[in-house]
Amino acid sequence: MSAATIRRNQRRDRRARVRAVMQPKLPAPLLTVWGTACSVWKTLCNVFDTPASLAERDYIPRSEHTLINDWVYHLELLVHRLVLVAALALNLVLRPTPPREPRTRQRRRILLWPARPECWPARFSMMRGGDRYTSSVDRPRATPRWKPAVMPSFPLARRLEAIRRVLANPDARIRSFAMQLARMADRNARANTPHRFRLRKWTETPRNLTNGRRMIITPMRIVHPFACDLLDQWNEAADPG
Repeated sequence: MSAATIRRNQRRDRRARVRAVMQPKLPAPLLTVWGTACSVWKTLCNVFDTPASLAERDYIPRSEHTLINDWVYHLELLVHRLVLVAALALNLVLRPTPPREPRTRQRRRILLWPARPECWPARFSMMRGGDRYTSSVDRPRATPRWKPAVMPSFPLARRLEAIRRVLANPDARIRSFAMQLARMADRNARANTPHRFRLRKWTETPRNLTNGRRMIITPMRIVHPFACDLLDQWNEAADPG
């Protein structure tokens, strides 16, 4: 390992220790949601596996994969609402930028070490699933006919690591997504058919109340109404009429 890599890792560890001591810059309701999300993440790792230990297993039984996926999915939903509300509240305005020439992205091989999740290419996406920025008609998903008995564990481990990174430094992800929303709003202002952001429906009492859903019901009562109100305002601003 080179000296530059060692110094970079030391800087990363030092910043992580500072973030662990300091709380993120969030209002009191969102700070409560953030604290609950951190507790759910720790509980998930205690009940099942940490990202590193989950990745080292390679394959897990489908029944266990279903249980872990339920927890990860609902925790992703909670963190998504947290970032969305905080980003919409920032209401950033873009500065004019000079035109830049398009750059060709070079693909490179990435070595993934199961014992070092901090080096994985894991990014928390805000534009997937039912929470989308779209104007197109939803396409039905094809239902797989054959279900394997075992499932790969690394995709779940990457999602869990991506959640950890957001919870460890939510301010950075919030500002990044606020910039993304500002670019969307700028494109909407110049578009004849502006796109809109819609949220997946949320109900506290579904037919099948899973453990993962039960863990986030209380914080979702706080953050989901904020998300709906702020997003309605954002969509109304994009309406040309």
